[in-house]
Amino acid sequence: MSEAEVETKPSRRKLIVKVVKAAVITTVYGVIWFVIWLLLSNFLPIFQWFSTLYWILVYASLFFTFAIKISEGTIYKYILVILRSFFIIVYIVYSTNFGVFTINIGGGLLSPWSSFHFLQ
Repeated sequence: MSEAEVETKPSRRKLIVKVVKAAVITTVYGVIWFVIWLLLSNFLPIFQWFSTLYWILVYASLFFTFAIKISEGTIYKYILVILRSFFIIVYIVYSTNFGVFTINIGGGLLSPWSSFHFLQ
């Protein structure tokens, strides 16, 4: 075996360094997300559904952060970036109720479709 072949094989030391680096960066992001949660939870206690949506976003972001940092320098990084983007699109569509906002005003329901009452 030549030296070039030996160098291309990933060593355990490099893998451990990658895992530790990814874990540290993910932990820092996790602390930032937690501080944001502490700030938001004091101001928004009336939104019960917000907690579930927030933590889904946090856990997914932390997973993708860790996975992308581990796969740094490989083609898998780009696949994970595309998957993260797709997840964010699906998350936004779901959390906004597929883009239809409804507001409860004076006992009546106001939505973008309420002006088209002839369609109902």
